[in-house]
Amino acid sequence: MFRFVAKSMLASVLFKKYKRLILSTLALFTGYFVIALIHDDYLQYLSTVDDTQSVGITYLLKWCALSGISALYYMINFPPKMFSSARRLSSSRDKWPNQHERDAAGKKAGGSARGFSEKNAFASELKDKGSLAESEAADPFSAIRKKKALSGKGDKALKG
Repeated sequence: MFRFVAKSMLASVLFKKYKRLILSTLALFTGYFVIALIHDDYLQYLSTVDDTQSVGITYLLKWCALSGISALYYMINFPPKMFSSARRLSSSRDKWPNQHERDAAGKKAGGSARGFSEKNAFASELKDKGSLAESEAADPFSAIRKKKALSGKGDKALKG
């Protein structure tokens, strides 16, 4: 019983993670099958009509359809870099809704809007807050950064 539950859970996790890829691959193979069926039926029709002049065109159309759905498959599942860079730009625009806020933050950080970085903005926000103690309170990892060497549970167990 445990094996069945484990296999079912594994299958559901894998399907949830790769749902788009699995379904698009099934659609791709179904498309290949349908194109092959249509092409074979048309070739049988041409043989009954005794028309051999358009056989080359049918093969050309078949290969164009196969390469078209293959290209569509790869565009959906593995998009080129040029499409993903547009997504990154839109996510950076969401952080600063309009140009005015982005320019103000960049000037506040001590640079132009084009040379603006989040680190500079964080530093300028800390300067605006006041003292160094407040900046350490705002950064909970400052004590860890000051250590010479970080040690974890494994290091402590090896030392004894």
